[in-house]
Amino acid sequence: MMKYLLPLCLVVLPCSGMASSLESALIACKKLPDKTQRLACFDQIQLPSPTTGSDTETTGPAETAQGQAVLTEDDFGLEHKAAVKDKLQSTVPMVLKNISKTPFGLQIFSFENAQVWRQVTKESFNAKVGKTYILERGSLNSFFLSEEGSGRKTRVRRDK
Repeated sequence: MMKYLLPLCLVVLPCSGMASSLESALIACKKLPDKTQRLACFDQIQLPSPTTGSDTETTGPAETAQGQAVLTEDDFGLEHKAAVKDKLQSTVPMVLKNISKTPFGLQIFSFENAQVWRQVTKESFNAKVGKTYILERGSLNSFFLSEEGSGRKTRVRRDK
């Protein structure tokens, strides 16, 4: 019986005068006793698609892709803290100026361009002052520090 009731409702409702407007179609679907029939009825109702503003939506992503090309070295790693989200860069080379440690054994890296980065995970990472290191962007707003020419890296976050 249920197999035949659902297709019957789907055929009868659009043809009836009750389902001519959106409100009456919603009320008709709301009155159906069975959950699956009600869901199928709501799925059949089509909302009017907005036609205004579609031209601006298609050109918007192309413009933002061009704007994401360059991020200044001073703003690298601060896009979640400041309003610099329009320009992105994947790697930045920097020269290490100073290394210090936290009481928990994590390293704090100070670079010549006055940026300060803190090690997030406690793992061995042998850094030396004066060498060039590469900061790489990871997924979900994470960053990695690696020595130039080496595959070993550690997860860091920017303090200053």
